Amino acid sequence: MSDRDYEYEGCEQFHLDQQSPQWITWQANLDFEVAAFVAEHLAVVGNEPWSRDGLVHAELAATRFFPTRKSLWLPERLVLADQFGMYLGEVLRRKFRGEWINLPGTPDWGDGLGPTIRFPFTNLITEVRDSLVCAVQDRGGQNWPALWDDQLRYLREWRKLGCPPRTEWEQAGWVPPEDLEGRRGA
Repeated sequence: MSDRDYEYEGCEQFHLDQQSPQWITWQANLDFEVAAFVAEHLAVVGNEPWSRDGLVHAELAATRFFPTRKSLWLPERLVLADQFGMYLGEVLRRKFRGEWINLPGTPDWGDGLGPTIRFPFTNLITEVRDSLVCAVQDRGGQNWPALWDDQLRYLREWRKLGCPPRTEWEQAGWVPPEDLEGRRGA
């Protein structure tokens, strides 16, 4: 068992999903797609697209490009929708030690993929396509900055304990954020 093990890693399907040709191609195109997205849609944030401000600009741009939830799945908008999700995931991955995994289950894109970011300090995940849908539905521009704020708070607390790997969380006294509510009420 490695320090990156998650409950679902024991499933054979999880490992198959990580090796699907569609997922491998999606990951191979990730850097190009994100660079193109940043150059075309986030020039306003200048040299710091990987920031909280970059997320604010990107989420507000998503509400302009996608006036309704249904507009996310228009054939002519699918690539752009995917780029928004790729960008969100890359910001979180770069700033909060995340990693990409494929957790299919959102059939709306129809490609058998579920681009998701997971973190070493929580069992909570960020499904980037779902996060895009929420941003377009809510239209307030506060979803992605809230994700940033939460991850920053969790990361700082985890670092105070020396960044214990998940196999040593209990020994180090790390309570993942998703477990805090239950412990507070006990």
